[in-house]
Amino acid sequence: MNKKILNITDSPLIRNYLKNKVESMGLDFINARDGFDGIIKMRNIHPDLVILDFNVPRMTLNQFLNDIFFFH
Repeated sequence: MNKKILNITDSPLIRNYLKNKVESMGLDFINARDGFDGIIKMRNIHPDLVILDFNVPRMTLNQFLNDIFFFH
């Protein structure tokens, strides 16, 4: 089973660049365009690593982290 990496950023340039690099190493790479999309994918996919843009689109970084760590 391949390791899964989730990238959360709104930049298509960064998403495509990282996707090409990571997949060339034989890892699974999943992109999310904003914080809400990232939260949904984190809950469904359970990635091994998350690359998170400091300026998470559609929510603040604090909202994103609170939703992840304090979700019941």
